[in-house]
Amino acid sequence: MNRNRESPNLFHNWLELLARDYGERLAVTCDEDALCYSELVQASRGCALKLRRQGLQKGDRVILSAVNGVDWIVSFFGILLAGGVAASANYRLNREDTITITRLVGAGWAILGPEDAYAEQRAAQALCDGGIPANRILSCRELYSDALKTSVDESELRLLTEGISPRDTQVILFTSGSTAIPKAVALSSEAILTNTYGFVELIANDVGKIGCPPLPLFHAFGMIVMMMLFDVGAVLCLTRELTPQAVLEQIDKRHADTLFSVGTIYRMLIELPEFHEKGKGKIKSCIWSASGMTPADMERLQQCLGGAQILPCYGLSECAAAVSISESGIPPERRAVTVGRPLPNLDVRIWAEDRGFLPQGELGEIIIHGPCLMNGYFGLPTEEQPIDKNGWLHTGDLGLITEDGLLQLRGRLKTLIKRAGENIAPAEIEEALLEESSICDAKVIGLEHPILGESVEACVVLRDGELNEQRLRAFLRKRLSPFKVPSHILAFPAFPLNTNGKVDQLRLKELVAERLREQGE
Repeated sequence: MNRNRESPNLFHNWLELLARDYGERLAVTCDEDALCYSELVQASRGCALKLRRQGLQKGDRVILSAVNGVDWIVSFFGILLAGGVAASANYRLNREDTITITRLVGAGWAILGPEDAYAEQRAAQALCDGGIPANRILSCRELYSDALKTSVDESELRLLTEGISPRDTQVILFTSGSTAIPKAVALSSEAILTNTYGFVELIANDVGKIGCPPLPLFHAFGMIVMMMLFDVGAVLCLTRELTPQAVLEQIDKRHADTLFSVGTIYRMLIELPEFHEKGKGKIKSCIWSASGMTPADMERLQQCLGGAQILPCYGLSECAAAVSISESGIPPERRAVTVGRPLPNLDVRIWAEDRGFLPQGELGEIIIHGPCLMNGYFGLPTEEQPIDKNGWLHTGDLGLITEDGLLQLRGRLKTLIKRAGENIAPAEIEEALLEESSICDAKVIGLEHPILGESVEACVVLRDGELNEQRLRAFLRKRLSPFKVPSHILAFPAFPLNTNGKVDQLRLKELVAERLREQGE
């Protein structure tokens, strides 16, 4: 599926092209809701007019906190077309976190739901405590219903979009990193749309006609997948529940042929008893937001999926989501150990503070330059921004560029384990562990140690059987320097996940510390 259209840098112009080029083609489904492209654009325009008639002004920040659905998408584009700023929030935030992000971005409006009445009531109270007037907290479902019935006045609609610049902040995403207080990533229409076009240029031929992303739309990956599927005129199959069972239903009933998710979901999907009957052989491509595979792991997954191409990718909110992605033309053994090629509209390099730009093959910090970068962290002073005076985004991620131009990840600068003066990258040990056939997932963390500074601790999920720590140690000694071999190897039935489906590193570290205390270590 190739993209061969204009490339506007404003959302309202982009949506006009979708309606013009794809018209009555099905755009999105979720449960009983379904809209074609012309209906999606018309509903988004109706939502924008409804919001402006209720008092929303250009530049107003709107907390959008709702589960995946067609109503979420219409509300999202409605905010943008009205000239507002869509602050996409995790609908599972507790009261304190809701108040924090509301005050952080100075939100004056909110759109909630649909969840159970009690959850919405609690969220509404927290938003009020954060400073949003009660009459400006709207129901996502009701707004969607009204938008479908709102007649669109073209002259009134044109007035809404006047004065909007491509570099204006129109979307705010909240990071879900290791810090207690999330950062608010301010993104423009130019950044998001440019990233969309670059993503499409690399991967359009590997995307089928019906895509299913079991990802929250409030997350950067979920947002850019939505944009990419719409840009190529594919069908976006949403699930309100982000579970392997819900994904399998989309494959079986909706004939979804392209999946976008994290490695945990894929591994759980193929373990479902009914997957062989309902899902095997139906998937064309699996875009995998992760690294840490081995060639053997990739081969096994492709066989279980019935030949689907596994395409690892790498991204971050600060770059409007996508940074690099693998293409099916890259040999599987190379895809397994890299995260593909950088997007064509990004300059991705490797940096060392003491040596500057590094040549191919050398490990350092991944830095990025280009039009997809954020406007900055909302509300933070210049000295706390990760974009330097020359416009380079310092990601904090460790990596290298291989001789064949592929990006390889090696963990985080801040997650480097400092053991007895040696810097150890957890990703290297994780990759070694995943070469062992009995292990299906691995995470390596550092714990404070009174003598070494930090100890190296390995956590594994086994395919079956029991942990044989002695055998694993012997296996690792053949592949790693002695100081990199973990102090302990602990087995878990599964790793704790955060609401974005990623491994909760902080919780995992707590669990490891608890286990070692129980063992008297």
